[in-house]
Amino acid sequence: MYDVLEDSEGELLINVPESCYDNMDEQMVVKVGIDVRVIKPKQGIQFVGYFSRDGILEKGAHMYTFRSNVLSSTRQWLPSLDAPDQLCLWRIEITVDAAFIAIASGELIDTVYTEDMHSKVYHYQLLLPTSAVNVGFAVGHFTPIVQPDMSEITSFALPSLMALVKHTASTVDRVFEFFEELLSCRFPYSSYKQVFVDQAAETVISFSGMAILSVNILYHKKILDTVQETRQLLALAVAQQFFGCFVNAAHWLDTWLMRSLASFITGLFIERYFGTSEYLFRIRKVLNSVCDYESRWGQVVLRPLKSDCKVKQELHFDARNSFTCSPLYAEILFKKGHFVVRMLAKRLGKEPFFQVVQKILSVSMQFSQQQKEPINWQHMTVSTESFFRTVSNVTGQELPTFLEQWIYGGGHANFQIQYAFNRKRNMIELENKTRSDSEQWSTKLCGSSDCSCSRIGWFVHAHHTNRQ
Repeated sequence: MYDVLEDSEGELLINVPESCYDNMDEQMVVKVGIDVRVIKPKQGIQFVGYFSRDGILEKGAHMYTFRSNVLSSTRQWLPSLDAPDQLCLWRIEITVDAAFIAIASGELIDTVYTEDMHSKVYHYQLLLPTSAVNVGFAVGHFTPIVQPDMSEITSFALPSLMALVKHTASTVDRVFEFFEELLSCRFPYSSYKQVFVDQAAETVISFSGMAILSVNILYHKKILDTVQETRQLLALAVAQQFFGCFVNAAHWLDTWLMRSLASFITGLFIERYFGTSEYLFRIRKVLNSVCDYESRWGQVVLRPLKSDCKVKQELHFDARNSFTCSPLYAEILFKKGHFVVRMLAKRLGKEPFFQVVQKILSVSMQFSQQQKEPINWQHMTVSTESFFRTVSNVTGQELPTFLEQWIYGGGHANFQIQYAFNRKRNMIELENKTRSDSEQWSTKLCGSSDCSCSRIGWFVHAHHTNRQ
């Protein structure tokens, strides 16, 4: 099944006329126009609307595109090669009833009424190379709310939810300031749109220059319980604009890297604004979920090789393709990737690690401006191999053991720790053992680990673990 899916490049075959052969031999661009009509799509587009007893559409009707964390749904409503490495420039025209507002990826360049004044045509263009996976739109009875301190940010609210959206999105400008300072890179798109919708399949769905968010994360100014969770989700949506929308994965097998980088810098935002304890609590939850999954179902390999059938044999599905990968496995895969990226940052050091990240962003920013040279857009995609090649070139460090154990291998380390306080010597005696016989998918860890001891204050001690 995997080989069949990999060999399939699409479902649409176009016969090129012989008159175009000469132009193709000269490597000239051939433009293809496709007229398509989508009738009652089953996936990719969600319609939300209610009719009164008189058959009149009630206020608040809307529709939007969506996708899961695993599959792209663009092919369900647009003939395209919706692979993450197939980058294009986009011009989108959406004709809607005059009472509706259309929001799409890209910059709004014009809005024109039709001759009968009953409809409006919204013209959007996206001049940064973008894959079809990251193109989306929404139409409905939305009210735009421009961020007071940053006019590039606009939130769109459904009727009667304007006050909640205005309050919930009031701190998004801080997220932009934090990420731009952390990454030393400007936000890649000219504008950012947040659309809050009902009945969303996912809480956060990121497209280039826009994010579709569930109305369930909105909160009133008197509510405190959901503030942290909501702000973290809004920060994740912005982080995915840098990694996942602007910088793309070279293949589905490399998607873990983009998701993990976005989750990692979101974690740093959490640490900055909600404290170290909240950040470590989140990391602990990620670690527990990964270890529980691997203990129950089997190892999670971040980057299985295309020719490696070992992963397929140990699981009841094939994790090497998005169409055959389990959604639960993909969720744990991204969580483990987040943890492994954190391990990599600690091993390299914060400054060298972000030099690598800034290098990737600067290269992508440079080649994104070359609109007439599509062949150079491949530099805006990052694979696992190219990422660690950049790590080696920037930091001068080779990480063969790290790659073998945590990227191309699965499992987790199981520690058995005992400690006691020696009053006579006034010191803590710590015994740390790695056990690989207690669980099927646990592995031995060889390397250094940090132990934090807290008494009046706290300090970190580097402890080396050997295989004996």
